[in-house]
Amino acid sequence: MTQQPAQADPSGSHAAALGVALAAAPDLRAAFDQIPVTGTWDKKAWALKVAAIIKRHSAASAALAVRQYRKTRQSAGIAQPFTPRIQEPTMAQIGSATDWTLGTLYGDGGTREAAESNLLTASERLILNAGRDTTIANVKRDRQARAWARETSPGCCWFCAMLATRGAVYSSAEAAGKASPTNGQMPTGLDEQGNEFVNRFHNNCRCRVVPVFTQFEPQAHVREWQSLWNDSTGHATGMESKQDAWKTAFADWQKNQS
Repeated sequence: MTQQPAQADPSGSHAAALGVALAAAPDLRAAFDQIPVTGTWDKKAWALKVAAIIKRHSAASAALAVRQYRKTRQSAGIAQPFTPRIQEPTMAQIGSATDWTLGTLYGDGGTREAAESNLLTASERLILNAGRDTTIANVKRDRQARAWARETSPGCCWFCAMLATRGAVYSSAEAAGKASPTNGQMPTGLDEQGNEFVNRFHNNCRCRVVPVFTQFEPQAHVREWQSLWNDSTGHATGMESKQDAWKTAFADWQKNQS
């Protein structure tokens, strides 16, 4: 049995997760507006207020991921019990977002507009990552899960498209061996470059993460990207050279779509 890509997201899980992240914006803007233009103020108390907002919405994002994980697992016919756990951003991660905000605000050439934008984009990434990290962490714990995969839209950036071409990222070599080879080769996504690389989700990234319990079939546009990657990088040596070739090829591909 092949697990088809949830391109239309029939459960609405991705739209719901994005809605949770966007719903944090009014509270974050209100918190930002409390920063005085001049004078001294309690930066620590403000950072804790922002952390509480991010934590609250991150918990909702993680809960949505747990619900979708259970539904996908059930749809795959997995009967063995498993209790998913949630992943939430650490205070250190949230602190990096507030430090970046204040650094933009008070640094050379900093503006309130730029600082507020940084707070919103960094917070959105942390909230969405709570759901994405929840899925990835549970795939690693669940003996019935084989992998996780990044699903994205044709309009994403070159970096996310490149990572999507890796297909399913298998939890282990053993798990990868359970899947049927594609075109005579082992399935992609054996995590040759390390999880820290394939797990990256930048600011303004709207990629979603799905658990894989059967043989995974990438989205149609990702299959096209996989062919484009092979064609455009075959002559390149080294990851930097491959990325440069990919950027050019992907930009041309996007132009042809418009």
